[in-house]
Amino acid sequence: PLKLQMEVGFPSRVDPSDEGAQAVEDAIRMTEAPRTLVDAFEDELPIGTPETFLAYIQRDINCLGEDSLSVRLQSLQKLDRVLVGRMDNLSTDIVDKVADAILKPLLKRMRDKSEKCRELAARILRSLVENASDLSGMLPYVFPTLVSRLGAEDLDGVAHLPEVMRPDPEQKPTELARPVEDSEEVRLSLAHFVASLLQRCTTTQIYSYIDEATGLIRAQAMDPFHEVKAMACDTMIAFCHNNTEMLLHFAEP
Repeated sequence: PLKLQMEVGFPSRVDPSDEGAQAVEDAIRMTEAPRTLVDAFEDELPIGTPETFLAYIQRDINCLGEDSLSVRLQSLQKLDRVLVGRMDNLSTDIVDKVADAILKPLLKRMRDKSEKCRELAARILRSLVENASDLSGMLPYVFPTLVSRLGAEDLDGVAHLPEVMRPDPEQKPTELARPVEDSEEVRLSLAHFVASLLQRCTTTQIYSYIDEATGLIRAQAMDPFHEVKAMACDTMIAFCHNNTEMLLHFAEP
């Protein structure tokens, strides 16, 4: 049986009783990506129980909050290999356990300074959303983050204006001049994430987040990148097909 250890390959070089020296040692160590359990046992996933698997990736989850870009990036790459590339090997119980533990660290990385980190975070989140048994606990965090990253809060730029001063519908903007997310590749990854999210949401969940859902689709339809626009159209078709009655209820006469 696979025996998991909390650390892999880190010989002690300082006196454990010297807390100051240990702190310096830890600071120096984390300027480079540490060797974790995923490195040691990637060919043999410990999928016996959700708790065992979570212990297997916990060090890399912790590394997502490190200041060093190389540490964050390498941990995201390892998590991507396991949670995207080998998702078919994971049970629903494991996916649910991992989603609870990794959701907030991944959402923070969608604001990372590194484009590659943001793209990987979106890929992993999409994989979790597609395979988790229930999204109820994730939606209160996922929707606000997506709305913020896609600039979907006030697409018309009129939220600060009184009703009488707002322009007619035909004068509304049709394209975003400066998207919040400046990378086309990341926005395309987010477009796929939004499509998967809306596909998995139940009717009741969509009802609770109807403004956010329609705002996300509209923001992507206004994206200056043609591939994001095309993805938004596909998402809109599926969304309207799956939620016809609800949309008719909210639509203007």
